[in-house]
Amino acid sequence: MAKGGFIAGISSQRPYDQGVAEATAGALALIDAPVPTYIVVPPLAVDRQNLPEAYQTIYHIPLPEKMMADLKK
Repeated sequence: MAKGGFIAGISSQRPYDQGVAEATAGALALIDAPVPTYIVVPPLAVDRQNLPEAYQTIYHIPLPEKMMADLKK
């Protein structure tokens, strides 16, 4: 996607945020607080234009420099 190839966009999962949500629910359950029966984090639409921001949102780290360079080509 960063190189402008065949992939125009994806719908990405957000594993970091899903883990935070599940850990929070687990901690709340331990203190007998109400928790939802089903926990989901909405997917994130990613394309070449929002790749740097989406990468940061998904992985909680900046887009690697190599990928950033590919975006600028």
